[in-house]
Amino acid sequence: MAKLAQESFRAKILSTGNITLKTFVGFDGAVEATNSNMPMGVAIQTSTSGDEIPVQIAGVAVVTAGEAISTAGNEICCGTTGYAYLVASTEKVIGYNIDTCAIGEDVTILIDRGQ
Repeated sequence: MAKLAQESFRAKILSTGNITLKTFVGFDGAVEATNSNMPMGVAIQTSTSGDEIPVQIAGVAVVTAGEAISTAGNEICCGTTGYAYLVASTEKVIGYNIDTCAIGEDVTILIDRGQ
């Protein structure tokens, strides 16, 4: 795999629920659990409700995969668990996977909302 330079594109949000590291976070501060919504970004730390947490909103991020992803460059959306899934039809595209993974493993994505 090619080596990537990583820029930091982060924001902070007040969590409104328990957030697990490497899951998609919604604009409401909770785990994004609706694949028809565009998440704010990926949580880069675990938190409890009421914490201010950093969220990766652009660039390269690492997220937990909700399914096996066997080829790079696929459109990625958030699933009902806050994990990364392949876009099947009308889900909101958050970006593209850079590497491959099995279910439950980390997958590196490029956040790209420019579709």
